[in-house]
Amino acid sequence: MFTNIFKRFSIQAILVSFFLSLSVNLFNLYWRAAGILYSEILYHSLILTLNVILFIIIIYFSESKRLKINFGASHLLSFPVCILLLYQGDGGNLNGQKLIVGLFLLLAGNIFSKEFKKGYKAKDLFNLGMIFTIISFINIYLSLFFISIIFLIPQIIDKQKALISLFLGCFSSLSILITLTYYYTGQVFYSRPEILNSNFTFENKKVFSELFWIFIVIVLMIFSTVKFNDKGKSFNANDNVKIFMLFWLLISIIFRVFNLYQDSSLWLLSFIPSAYLLGIIFERFEKQINREFLFYSLFIFGIVSKIV
Repeated sequence: MFTNIFKRFSIQAILVSFFLSLSVNLFNLYWRAAGILYSEILYHSLILTLNVILFIIIIYFSESKRLKINFGASHLLSFPVCILLLYQGDGGNLNGQKLIVGLFLLLAGNIFSKEFKKGYKAKDLFNLGMIFTIISFINIYLSLFFISIIFLIPQIIDKQKALISLFLGCFSSLSILITLTYYYTGQVFYSRPEILNSNFTFENKKVFSELFWIFIVIVLMIFSTVKFNDKGKSFNANDNVKIFMLFWLLISIIFRVFNLYQDSSLWLLSFIPSAYLLGIIFERFEKQINREFLFYSLFIFGIVSKIV
């Protein structure tokens, strides 16, 4: 069975994930170009697929316990599936700045995955303050992520020290950002550098419906909060990561509802938490036939969403 390949982290799972992602990107670009095999389609597909290598590296470090955030082999399957399903706006909206924001949020997720009850370190809240300040400097509405810290505070014994560390992280990073921005641009507020401004692909020639992706996001929210809640088990660091990813997905919904994006990337913020939560669902299905059914159902659903 196909999903058995992703039961453990292996060279086979990595290769299958990479080429599955490449195939999905080729398929997406073909239909985004209104069914035209344009000259640069393979190049664009490779560029987009190379981004998957970042997630493979993160999964590798997670499996080797060098990162606390619990990405596993199942996410080698969930990321290509979400690439196929994701509503990408007008298509020309993935750039270096988006990748930087995503990377910083993953770093924040790694901090959330630590056992705050067993041992709190001041640098964790300091780093979290720096991360959220940096992404807020890029887009002020991303400051909504500061609210997620509310879930950590009750787990910390020395709350006063934690809040001071958080404030110092925010203040120091904001001071550095303002100084550097003023030095290079003569302005206090952030202005996207030209190197981060170019998109990886061109705009769509075909218009897609975002209803398919909205349905996927809603189902993931429901399954992750209700059906797959570990009742009767003690709270652990993995629950912190799950809460952060759910909060991240909720923020992406708020961004879409209130149009808080700076461009046409209407649902791009939802990609990583959706892929993470979907990977957890693949893991929770103990019966192989259920995993197969979920994978092929989503894959067919994704193909239909691009063709119709």
